[in-house]
Amino acid sequence: MKLNPKKFVAQVDAAFVHSLSSFGFEPAGEDHEDDWHASRTYRAGDRYIEINANCHFRDGQPECRVVLGDGPNDWPERDWNAIALWRLSNTGDNYPIQKIEDVPSILKTMANDLLEQADDFLSGNIDRFLKQRAAQNREREPYMIQSPQPDGSYQTTYEPESLQLKERYSQEKRHNQ
Repeated sequence: MKLNPKKFVAQVDAAFVHSLSSFGFEPAGEDHEDDWHASRTYRAGDRYIEINANCHFRDGQPECRVVLGDGPNDWPERDWNAIALWRLSNTGDNYPIQKIEDVPSILKTMANDLLEQADDFLSGNIDRFLKQRAAQNREREPYMIQSPQPDGSYQTTYEPESLQLKERYSQEKRHNQ
């Protein structure tokens, strides 16, 4: 199933922009370079919310998800400073897309869930978010580098920047830039 990425971003704005603007979140970027992925980011200071969709056939079940973050949303830091909305509700799931025509109703459900499950984050109280983010990152391995050795074997080491980010975001405190 292919996605119309520009249409997806417009649908996200229709479902989210009004309620998010009441909390000070404004559109802060979008990504839609192919027919398989699209995202829309909203930002209020250091906090951000990303709504994205992935319909690539190699990535499993097509789905949408809500990501909450605090800090820069540049790679690789954003991979460590954010969590999926389901971590705050402990539902353990994103939002599957069965048919592309269902996306507008899925986005409305996502917007309602965000308001219900992350009202503290939206209002600027990020204590619960920080606790969940730290727990998530303590469980994760840093990225690994496999380096060939002269004898034909490979040596595995941690990628230094991700090791530093893991340590930084495994703590239950805010990290201002």
